[in-house]
Amino acid sequence: MNFKEFLLYVKITWPTFFYFTLFFVIMTLISGFIVGQSITPFYVYQMYSQSLKKQKLYSSFAIEVNGKNFNIYKLDKERRDLIYYNFNRYVNLKENNGHDKYYYKLKEIDKNGLLPNYIYNRILTINLKDNHKHKEWLFSLLSYGFKERIKNIKIYRVNFFFNGRNDVQKVNKVETDNFLYD
Repeated sequence: MNFKEFLLYVKITWPTFFYFTLFFVIMTLISGFIVGQSITPFYVYQMYSQSLKKQKLYSSFAIEVNGKNFNIYKLDKERRDLIYYNFNRYVNLKENNGHDKYYYKLKEIDKNGLLPNYIYNRILTINLKDNHKHKEWLFSLLSYGFKERIKNIKIYRVNFFFNGRNDVQKVNKVETDNFLYD
């Protein structure tokens, strides 16, 4: 069955569905032509309700192992993502006194206090004072596939912005942690 035969089959067996789909496709094309850019159903139905706002300052993190920059982009994608997202979450938790990034968003939404404190205190808050666990966790995360013996790990928050030509301009590099290993 080729495409024309399939369309004819759908038109005969499900005429309502056929004409609805045809109407939808035509309206999407016309609205895209009028607006002057490609409009997909995701934009029509606001799956992406707003575009990302440009920030004045962006931030990421950097890792040093034994005094050398640890380039996570030389790793395979799964390993890189595991390290990137876990380290990024750890740095954010450290800067927010152990509160998850959703902690304050939920507090703002839940002004009447309908959510039990258990959610805020046990699920969205991590005890960073137990430094031993984090120290061992970081060691095990980075030591897999690392050729040298790890003596220390330093984590930095790196702040930067983009100038008018989209060149990255580093503002500063702030040390957040320094773990020593025997």
